[in-house]
Amino acid sequence: KPFSISFGHYAGSAAFEGRSQAIVQAWNDIGVKTELATGSLIEFNLYNEMKENDDELLEAFFGSWSMGADPDPSGLWGNNAEWNFGRWVDDENQKLLDEGLSEKAFDEEYRKQVYVDWQKHFNEEIPAIPLWENLDLYGINKRLQGVHVNAVGFQTDAHKWYVTD
Repeated sequence: KPFSISFGHYAGSAAFEGRSQAIVQAWNDIGVKTELATGSLIEFNLYNEMKENDDELLEAFFGSWSMGADPDPSGLWGNNAEWNFGRWVDDENQKLLDEGLSEKAFDEEYRKQVYVDWQKHFNEEIPAIPLWENLDLYGINKRLQGVHVNAVGFQTDAHKWYVTD
């Protein structure tokens, strides 16, 4: 029997339909028979309910979240994390996540190494395969000054922005 995937994606803007079809098509192009779990995009609240209840139709699904500037992945990958939808429970994972939030982690180099080690562990265990990463592009007129784009966007220190002639 050929390998197949039932893929879930929530309904929303028109872009979601295109994104879900692109993912389904990419998998089909490499020989992995893929179909939308319910035949179409799923209403957002029902979709979340299906994830929380481990609905068998969702063999793979599109997750959505925003991250802040802190690199701590505990909210997604902690053994008891609310958004650990893959239900990954792993002692080494939790140990590294705890170390990243420990008092020793106030040392920036120590914390950086903890998260490097965590990423290596994640890549060895492969509890999930990230499918998509949105890229945000910002058009900022050259007359608008004081705007700084960083990992969390550009909407910081808006009170320092100014316009030149």
